[in-house]
Amino acid sequence: MKKAFSLIFLLLLLVPALVWLIGPNSGPNTEGKKPTPPRPYGDALLSADYYRSFDQYFNRNFSLRRPLTVAKNWLTTTY
Repeated sequence: MKKAFSLIFLLLLLVPALVWLIGPNSGPNTEGKKPTPPRPYGDALLSADYYRSFDQYFNRNFSLRRPLTVAKNWLTTTY
């Protein structure tokens, strides 16, 4: 049983990284250029705006965004 839980845990860690590396097509980029993450600067660790912009960048470029959105919409309409 411990081996099964260890294997499931390992898969939960590796699958998002593999999907990110292989990268399914998440649809067309409407901005025309590939978005880049915000660059850290001197006071970035103390600035809430830096964390907010990094969160927005991550949310827009997460590799499993479309399947998770479909699953969330399905769950909210079903239950």
